[in-house]
Amino acid sequence: MLRNLVRAIKFPRNIRIVPAHKRCKRRPTMKQRQRIWHRDGCRCTICRNPLRFQKMELDHIQPRVLGGRTNDKNLRSVCNPCHKLLTSE
Repeated sequence: MLRNLVRAIKFPRNIRIVPAHKRCKRRPTMKQRQRIWHRDGCRCTICRNPLRFQKMELDHIQPRVLGGRTNDKNLRSVCNPCHKLLTSE
């Protein structure tokens, strides 16, 4: 039962409400990060500047909130300034 300040809502027992931060735990592994970095030619895919592995950030091409998955096809390597520009849009 989910209690609200106004009323209580009854749910069937087989339905669980899971917070969003617990649903999206998938993080890229170190091997996956290395594969994407090599695939992209050790460069930022936006500005094409050389990119050190330690400074690389991964960007989802299709955002996770729109159903994008955390797999090699949906990830690209970007530098920090480009990633800030992309996420601010």
